[in-house]
Amino acid sequence: MWAALSGAVPVYWLYSLLLIDGGVSDAQLSVLLGIWSATALIAEVPSGALADRWSRRHAVALEGVAEALAFFVWAVVPTFSGFALGFALWAIGGSFASGALEALLFDGLRAHGADDLFPSALGRVRAAELWVQPPAAAAATLLFAAGGHALVLWVSVGWALMVAVVATRLPDHRIDPSHPEAHREPARVGIDDLAGPGHVRSAAESVDGPDDPDLGYVAMLRAGLAEAATLPGLRMAVVMVALIGGFDAVDEYFPVMARGWGVSTTAIPIVLAVISIAGAVAVAMAGRASSLGHRSLAVLLAVSAATLALSGATGMPIGLAALAVGYGSYRLVAVVLEVRLQERITGPARATVASVAAFGVEISALGLFAVWAIGGLAAVSILMAVVAVAVWVRR
Repeated sequence: MWAALSGAVPVYWLYSLLLIDGGVSDAQLSVLLGIWSATALIAEVPSGALADRWSRRHAVALEGVAEALAFFVWAVVPTFSGFALGFALWAIGGSFASGALEALLFDGLRAHGADDLFPSALGRVRAAELWVQPPAAAAATLLFAAGGHALVLWVSVGWALMVAVVATRLPDHRIDPSHPEAHREPARVGIDDLAGPGHVRSAAESVDGPDDPDLGYVAMLRAGLAEAATLPGLRMAVVMVALIGGFDAVDEYFPVMARGWGVSTTAIPIVLAVISIAGAVAVAMAGRASSLGHRSLAVLLAVSAATLALSGATGMPIGLAALAVGYGSYRLVAVVLEVRLQERITGPARATVASVAAFGVEISALGLFAVWAIGGLAAVSILMAVVAVAVWVRR
């Protein structure tokens, strides 16, 4: 429920139009997007450590609060400085939830001995975020028609606050180390297989909270950074999540591609809805795909690279069908890699490690923007094919 609500904030589909109508020039728009990305990079890892030290549930809730503040600022201060502050708040909010949500879900299932359900559960969460996009975009259009940007913004403020309230009801099953049952070995299904070949978790590694009840924020941050950097299997998982997750930034160009196919502006939302539905169907299969080997994932990436290239070389309807297949393929691989990342984390700083990977995703996304600027979709497809070869060669 939370995933669907969080993805349905009305202003998500109209913020670029809001900025343009607010008098933002092309150069200023680039500056604002740069502020958005830079703030996310700065806040990503520290916010993950805060979630581990304080509360993952409340960290997720803070995303809604920060977004509500961002849209409130846009509503009352519709100037360049107001937009800049709003983007900074929006980025900070996103950083709070990026690592905490997966950690919350994984530890929640582990507390009930249902580790094997994590792949399908994460797939359903990602699918819900995509399923909600078509109806939410339609609702945003109706709101704009009824009351312009002002109505969209004020509804978005209320919606984001509602999302925050719902997040406070999410279960957080980490156990305080001082609790008598903190070191009890929970019943788990297939945990050794999920952790990867040759890795068996001890009872101490199964504790939901920090091993030291006095572990402070800085120590938690260091623990997460050290685990992500020093454990070979986990380090490779972080790198792969960062590389594949960065490709998701290509969806920023989907409206441009649709216009290049001759699709009218009013019909572009329909095209985007088709792509979102394809992505939702694909990631919903994450439970079954979680057992795929690295070569199967490489094949999926190669298929995605080929279909993305085809979509750029053809028009409607072949181009749309190819784009939908390509989008779904790499989104499925991305979710499977997120699953394997969580399965390889053994320390208390689970959200921090996930945030390190999210930091890498932001860096990869910036690289993808540069690749697109140099060679468009063809260059992005070649880059994805290279990554697919690397996955095939190195497990």
